[in-house]
Amino acid sequence: MIDKRTVAQLKEKDEHAIAVWMKQSYRYYYSIVYSIIKHPLDTEDVLQEVFVKILQSIDTFHGDEFKAWSAKIAVHEAIDYKRKLVRVQDSLTRDDAVITFLASEETVEKQVLTEEKRQFILATLRKLPSDYRFYVIDFYLKGLSYEEIAKKRNVEKKNVEMKLYRARSWLRKYWKKEEW
Repeated sequence: MIDKRTVAQLKEKDEHAIAVWMKQSYRYYYSIVYSIIKHPLDTEDVLQEVFVKILQSIDTFHGDEFKAWSAKIAVHEAIDYKRKLVRVQDSLTRDDAVITFLASEETVEKQVLTEEKRQFILATLRKLPSDYRFYVIDFYLKGLSYEEIAKKRNVEKKNVEMKLYRARSWLRKYWKKEEW
């Protein structure tokens, strides 16, 4: 329990009185802050802020219940710290999400170029004779194997290989590298 004389000494910023009061009340404020924060190192940090805040605000204290008044300050400091911690963690999570998004996504320029290439490839595929086009689409776009294409088209595997070879030859002949 803190008496009026000690409060008066704290208001006068008596260093000896402050040191004694901090030593005597350390466990009390520690238990208040720890009950909210639940982390020893963070509690120590907040506890320092509590002592500073109490000493800065002591001139506004008028009454008999110093312990209750100062406990309220400790509670508010702990809650404020916890809120700040949550905001920082949320911010870091958002920052991580943005960094991940930026790292994983292509730039707008690359997206445009990719889309232009895709459009060019589709236009070129439309020019490809239909007999070859279906084999190219099945193999390169759908990712089917030679065996799967042969089964799907009711032809021999060798026939699939030949159609794809001829399709690649046609593309080399009609598709100039500088166009894309």
